[in-house]
Amino acid sequence: MLQKHWEKLALTPQYQSVRAPEIGLAQVRARMGGTGNAFNMGDVTITRSVVRLASGELGYSYITGRNKRHAELAAVVDA
Repeated sequence: MLQKHWEKLALTPQYQSVRAPEIGLAQVRARMGGTGNAFNMGDVTITRSVVRLASGELGYSYITGRNKRHAELAAVVDA
């Protein structure tokens, strides 16, 4: 969905990768009933990216899943 809207706007910002999109895992914690003691529920795949715009602003993104392009675009939008 982000890619579709990005293409409609025809944006072409100049940026460089500070941290290229990387895939990893994060541990998810939960609470029974939302109020009980916390416990480790499991792992979720995440993709992170950091970019720097030509004007100097940094953008960061952490998304669930394994879509590197999505993480990169989210970081550009954040910047």
